[in-house]
Amino acid sequence: MDILGDPTGEAAFISRMFEKDAKNYHVWSYRQWLVRRFDLWEDELPDIEVLLKKDVRNNSAWNHRWFVVFGRGTTVGKDVVDREIEYAKRSISEAPQNQSPWNYLRGVLRKANRPPSDLGCFAEEFAPLDKPDEVRSSHALDFLADMYGENGKEKDKASAALDLLAYRYDPIRANYWNYRKSLLAEASGTA
Repeated sequence: MDILGDPTGEAAFISRMFEKDAKNYHVWSYRQWLVRRFDLWEDELPDIEVLLKKDVRNNSAWNHRWFVVFGRGTTVGKDVVDREIEYAKRSISEAPQNQSPWNYLRGVLRKANRPPSDLGCFAEEFAPLDKPDEVRSSHALDFLADMYGENGKEKDKASAALDLLAYRYDPIRANYWNYRKSLLAEASGTA
């Protein structure tokens, strides 16, 4: 097909493969090659949305979405960034404990040079620090810990989020969360 310069039939082939395993790394790699080789960028986003609608936890589909939206090497406008933020927020609302859309959201913010504080209120909906029994997402706590940690005036809130992660919502990684908390203290000069 590369020699022929014609990808006819490959989309159907890939669809059949995804029916068997929608997270197959090799199929996703092949799909990215096809998109790049045959300039199929415009057709991809609707297909990815279908796959994510079937399984919002499909990290491979999230990675491919990133590739399609940000992988061309062209500048992405504010309208696209806003659309991607809203898409990630809707997906987070559907499955708050799913790490993939949280990571995607962080990446979009970073790519657009926007601070996490732009979405602080959104993250607080899933992890209200003043109501620890109502936390619905450890990933929201992590997001808030980063956000508050960047703001020198709110390191106490970052510390509270990290404590909730270490001792209540993700104790299996308590050493990691405590390490992150020690970095806050070092940055403050109190270590």
